[in-house]
Amino acid sequence: LRVGLADAFKPVIETFFSGDYLRNKQKELFSDPAVIKLLDHGLESTDNLSPIMSQREEAFLPNIIERMPSILIAPSIVRGASRFHGTFLNTIRAEAARKIFRQAEDLGIQMTDDVINDIAKYANWTTGRGPTGQIPPDILAAANRLLFSARLQLSRIVFPFIGLLPGLLGKSPIRRIILREKLKYYTILGIILGLGKLSGGDVDVPKGKIRWGKVSLDFDSGNNQYLDLAADYTLTFGKDIFGKDMSIASTGIPYTKKRTDILSSAAKSKFNPSLSYLLEIGTG
Repeated sequence: LRVGLADAFKPVIETFFSGDYLRNKQKELFSDPAVIKLLDHGLESTDNLSPIMSQREEAFLPNIIERMPSILIAPSIVRGASRFHGTFLNTIRAEAARKIFRQAEDLGIQMTDDVINDIAKYANWTTGRGPTGQIPPDILAAANRLLFSARLQLSRIVFPFIGLLPGLLGKSPIRRIILREKLKYYTILGIILGLGKLSGGDVDVPKGKIRWGKVSLDFDSGNNQYLDLAADYTLTFGKDIFGKDMSIASTGIPYTKKRTDILSSAAKSKFNPSLSYLLEIGTG
C-alpha cells in the first residue's frame, strides 16, 4: 500500500531508541478527529509494548526477551525493532484510513457508521490485520503462538479480493475508491517489475520479486502469495519421463509436482519462527 509511506517512515527511526517516543507519536497521530472516529469504528492500533502478545502487530516474540535487562544487547535490539515495526504499521494504517476517509467525503459519500466501518476494515485488511470473522479469541491466540502472525496471513489471503467479493467490501459505497487504489497499486508494481526486467534482473511476477545475482528485493510484500500457491498447486504443465505431473515455478524452472510437498513447504514457512527452529532441530 503506497498511501502514507513518506509520513509513516520519517518519525519511526526514533522509536527504535525510545519507548516514550512511541507513546508520544501514537498520541499525536491519533488526535486527528477523523482518525479518532475511525478508531471508534474498528481501525486497529497495535501496541508492541503490551505484555499481552495478541495485542502486538506480530505476536511471536517470547515475553522473556522483553523482561531481560537492557544491558544485554539482544533484548535492546529486539525491543527497538519491535517498536520500530509497530509504529510504522500503525502510522501507515492510520494515514491510509484517513486518506480514504477524505476521498469518500470529497466524492459526496454519506459518512454513515457503515461507511466508516468499511474504511476501517479496508485500512486494517491492507496493512496486515486481516479479518477474523467468527474466530473465537482463544483460537486466534493459539494461532498466534503457532503461526507467523495469524492476522498477517489472513490479510494476505483476502488482499487480492478486497473490493471484488461481497463479503470483502465488494458492495460497499467505497468500492470505487478501493478499486482505484488497487489499480494504482498494481500499475506501480507492474512498472517496477518491468524496469527490473529491463535492467537485467530475474523477475518473479507472482511473488513481486526482482533478483540481481544474490540480491533479491520484494516489492509486493507477499500480498499475492496465496494466489501463487493456489496456481502452483492446481496448474499442471505436462508430464515428466516417469509420467508424473510437471509444473513451472515462478522462476521459470520446470519441476516435478508433488502436491503434498507443496502444501507441506508452504505450511512450514508460516510457522512461528521459534516453532520452525525446533522443527528444524528435530528433523535435522
